[in-house]
Amino acid sequence: MPTTLLRLLFAAIVIGSTAFVYLTSGQLPDPVASKFNTDGHATSYMSRDAYRALMTFGTLALPFALLAVQVWLPRVRPRFISIPNRDYWLTPERRPQVLAYLERHTLIFGSTAPLFFAGMHWLIAQANTRVPPQLENPPFLLMTGVFVLCTIAAAVTVSLRFRRTA
Repeated sequence: MPTTLLRLLFAAIVIGSTAFVYLTSGQLPDPVASKFNTDGHATSYMSRDAYRALMTFGTLALPFALLAVQVWLPRVRPRFISIPNRDYWLTPERRPQVLAYLERHTLIFGSTAPLFFAGMHWLIAQANTRVPPQLENPPFLLMTGVFVLCTIAAAVTVSLRFRRTA
């Protein structure tokens, strides 16, 4: 997939997730049940404004922070690139391809965080419609498991990609 299309898709996911969280969090009660035990019962509450700020941070700031660290910083400070066989891959003739790969990889993986936070928000919003608030654990565990697997897959993919030197 071309990098330009990945950039547009990333931006659409971040903007869409952020808008969804921001616009729908105003409908939540104040305070919002925000932490749940293993049975799905609410154990902690926070103000609606604090909840909105936290979830908006997850959908907006986190993906762009990831881009800054994985894409922008290596371009301006190549010594901060941490990949296997770094000296081999960062020779002048290979560096452009490495930076392009890292950008594409980050745009794909970086899209998972806003989707995860938007999904968590949706589950928390649903939990807060019940009296008392009750989180449905199967969707929560599934969503969390998928996000963890995506994170592991992203790390393994980069490690395997730069492990070989030929």
